[in-house]
Amino acid sequence: MLSTQPLQRLPRTDDKKHNSHLALLTGPTIEIRVGTATSIHSPADLSVNWFLPKRLISHHSPFLATASYRDFKECRENLIELPDDKPTVFALFVEWLYYGDYTTEPLSASFRTRTDSVSIDAECWVLGDKLLCTDFKNHAMRRLYEQHTTKILARSISTHDVQFVCDNNAKASKLRELYVDLTATNFGRQDRVHGTVEEWDKLLLNQSDLRRLLLQSLRLEAAERNFVRSEEHYLEDGDAPLRACDTSSSSFQCVHRPKT
Repeated sequence: MLSTQPLQRLPRTDDKKHNSHLALLTGPTIEIRVGTATSIHSPADLSVNWFLPKRLISHHSPFLATASYRDFKECRENLIELPDDKPTVFALFVEWLYYGDYTTEPLSASFRTRTDSVSIDAECWVLGDKLLCTDFKNHAMRRLYEQHTTKILARSISTHDVQFVCDNNAKASKLRELYVDLTATNFGRQDRVHGTVEEWDKLLLNQSDLRRLLLQSLRLEAAERNFVRSEEHYLEDGDAPLRACDTSSSSFQCVHRPKT
């Protein structure tokens, strides 16, 4: 049986698990084209083509498995196109597939407090949600949880972060729940939550869950304003089913569409 864990730097003494991981690298590959010829994000997010083993990507992503093996245009042309996704984020997914981890630039104190940049780990979680890859989502969540709850140089939250999470997640999602809990817990701390009154007022108009929790926090003593739960609470179990997929056409289309 194939291991459920990503391919990692395993000691050669663990031959059974090592061979199981190597088996995922055998067989045909499929081309995955990520991004577009022009990018609204940055030059680093221009289109990138990957040629990845079908067994490897299908083992971890039901989304990619369906596109790779079902009778759709993607399977017939051996090409999966993800024009709405950022190549820089997908590259971290590929790194995780091979090594069980991904690396990003170390966060300096100034970067941790920037208000104009969305967390790359939050973007990884959203990509994992689209690809239906629970293990990748949980890996990104563990990184986020550590960054935001550490006692030293904890990462701050801005309206950009919260807006991104709300725009790309259902209200019941664990990523959204984490950001709502973190914001309500630390809203009175300017070193942990950034943004002008006008920015937060505009955001809260359409985010009733966060608005209610913030109002609730105002009725509590400062020592009681801790809505953040254990790391395990924000992790998910099992593989998510395929959703929002159009199987009536000759081209496989599965849209990341947050539920309201």
